Amino acid sequence: MNVSVSEKPPAGWDAFLSQSEFGTFYQTSLYSSYAEREAGFKPLFLRAEENGIAQGQLLLLKGSRIHGLLANLPLHSITTRVSRAVAPAFSWIYGPVAESEPAASALLEKAAELSGGKLRTCIPHPLSPFENSFAKAGFREKKWATFLVDLRKGEEELWNAVDNAARKIARRTLEQADVVQVEDEGQYKAYHAVMNENRKRNKAVPYRYTPELWKTWRENGCGEVFIAKEKAGGRVLAGLGISSFNGYLNEWGAGTSSYAIENHVYAQDAIKWSVIKWAREKGFRYYDLTGVNPTPANEKEKGIFRFKEKWGGKLVEYGVYTR
Repeated sequence: MNVSVSEKPPAGWDAFLSQSEFGTFYQTSLYSSYAEREAGFKPLFLRAEENGIAQGQLLLLKGSRIHGLLANLPLHSITTRVSRAVAPAFSWIYGPVAESEPAASALLEKAAELSGGKLRTCIPHPLSPFENSFAKAGFREKKWATFLVDLRKGEEELWNAVDNAARKIARRTLEQADVVQVEDEGQYKAYHAVMNENRKRNKAVPYRYTPELWKTWRENGCGEVFIAKEKAGGRVLAGLGISSFNGYLNEWGAGTSSYAIENHVYAQDAIKWSVIKWAREKGFRYYDLTGVNPTPANEKEKGIFRFKEKWGGKLVEYGVYTR
């Protein structure tokens, strides 16, 4: 199995992903452009071929051990580049995307070679069958999980699978708030403000303002941002980003305003059900609630698990790998 490496996406990169049940936005050329331009990563495109035919792909991102902090600083384009050189660390999300275990193994071995042993937070697709390839390539595993909502079911079946208390809350909240897709940058700024308000409340570093990911999603039909707005007055109460590719949805950047929390308006519940209903109507396959600890270690993780569990998805365990 031959594995090529390039700094630009080879011809047919996204087409290959769209033909695989494991292809997601996280492995696309669109995501690589965003990750390079706005987050300061250096993308590397690995492709496994046999007899000139693509058998697997992996979008490998070169960052640093402190990348998450630097990417939100004003001079991020400089600081991330310097940190990549001084303290490099490599990662990926929802890869490799392969048609066979030999292709997956070849990609993992090439990634290990390129990284010089500095692989951090390597996340396979939750449904990927190639966990043995990680073990054979010498990766260390940490158990992780997500809830997957099967959108191929009927709306009534999906609704009945939702926890009874969550159904009541969603119904009540939708009487107080409208859930809409962000249509302009003014709405996006309001969403971003709520997201950072949420992060500050949780003592997390605020995100640097950039609308580029939302614009990429809108312009290429591969994602949306949903917001819940108060019916009386139009105040933005909460928001949630959704990437979509090949029928597979992932959550990004959830945020709830302090006003909503103080006034007991459960706006994220209204958004969650609205997204499930919208995604089913669009004909998507899976809604991935994007990560939970299968053995919650503290009250925060327990709360996240309970919130995601109540939407009727199947708990799927998988590994997060380092080497």
